[in-house]
Amino acid sequence: MVNDISGGTFDPHMFSTVASLHVPMIIMHMRGTPETMQSMTEYENDDVMKGVCDELMVRSMLAEERGIHRWLQVLDPGIGFAKDF
Repeated sequence: MVNDISGGTFDPHMFSTVASLHVPMIIMHMRGTPETMQSMTEYENDDVMKGVCDELMVRSMLAEERGIHRWLQVLDPGIGFAKDF
């Protein structure tokens, strides 16, 4: 299992590499980098849940396009990563 806190954003080859391994992947929601994420806590209409869900779905669809089947994906909302509820 691969646990990627960046949801595939730090390494452009992450999804294709995980797909080639045929292992499950945890795709976590995070904005920015560990250094910048706490300055990226604004969500449209202050709706953190919708923002996180929408952004995770984009990452999930990209992972599937790169060969990681949905049943091999675990979506992690990344509590505390770019969130300040």
